[in-house]
Amino acid sequence: MADRSINVAQARNDVQVANALLVCAYEDDEKCKQNQLEDFISLQEFSTKKDELTEDREIIFYCACPNDELSSELAQQYQDRGFRQAKFLEGGVEAWKNQGFPVA
Repeated sequence: MADRSINVAQARNDVQVANALLVCAYEDDEKCKQNQLEDFISLQEFSTKKDELTEDREIIFYCACPNDELSSELAQQYQDRGFRQAKFLEGGVEAWKNQGFPVA
């Protein structure tokens, strides 16, 4: 199994340069609105696109949960479904903001 985590700097680079998808792991619209990062898509939007994605597309899930619980679980689920590049953002929203990266 590939490593499922990715650090904030690499994630931002991959989103900007390599066309990785940055996906908010919350199903709840309000929680998603409270945790918007630059260039993110919602889990609902991702759900409508996932059938069009190739299995080698990089997908980075993020959340604001302690220990990245929700995003790491989603990354594991999608790796189990064959998406080899499904990952979770180490430190989630807080780590992103601590690096000074933009939010939506």
